[in-house]
Amino acid sequence: RVFNVIGKPQELTQKHLNLALRALGRSDIANKIVHLNYEYMELKGALTRMSARRLQYITPLELFLKTKKAVLETFLEERDYPEEEKEEIATTIAIGAIKYSIIAIGLMKKMIFNPEEVISLNANTSTFIQYAYARTQNILIKTDFSWKASLARNLAELQEDEEWAVIMALAKFPKIIQTAAKQIKPELVCSYLYDLANLYNKFYDSHRVLDAPTKALQIARLALTFATGVVLSQGLALLGIPSPKRM
Repeated sequence: RVFNVIGKPQELTQKHLNLALRALGRSDIANKIVHLNYEYMELKGALTRMSARRLQYITPLELFLKTKKAVLETFLEERDYPEEEKEEIATTIAIGAIKYSIIAIGLMKKMIFNPEEVISLNANTSTFIQYAYARTQNILIKTDFSWKASLARNLAELQEDEEWAVIMALAKFPKIIQTAAKQIKPELVCSYLYDLANLYNKFYDSHRVLDAPTKALQIARLALTFATGVVLSQGLALLGIPSPKRM
């Protein structure tokens, strides 16, 4: 199939194109064309709707720079990182935030873009998910954890409700990806990753990992942390969003 990703105002034109192909006897081609129309994005505070013909628009570069500036000022300003690393992290977060905010809302919902809101750690944002991923990596880097070695241990050590909530969510990942692809709804992946990040944070806030009561439980919880990191990273990658190991 061929997907034409064009704004909603072009909906009638796309229908005319489809009818023209059928009139020419090329129903085989017409049947393969799918119009994925979408609503416009508006910038918060803008007085008028963006229009290329009226030269009223913001370029992708301007959008990126606004978002990156918001990241540096509200998220990384107090981090004791080298300036070069701050720039790298800010770029990663900004790119992810823009992509995610567009994908997560779905095709047919109008979006009001706010650079500060799309990087919030208290909302459904890529930044929230990236932060959860970075948390898993920060835990794992402090240990000599081995996934292969953990498989030889008894993961039945995981008995808490918060642990099983994460396990059950992880098990849903393949099905979520299949459904999102079949229905052409990548926003389903966004919702899933946000829920998983939330569940892992609740687990982490409720139970000790590195200093778990027993070695067996520590390994089991590290395995859960590792698996969560893998799924968060792979899910973001499918959306074209990078996963920084430190934020």
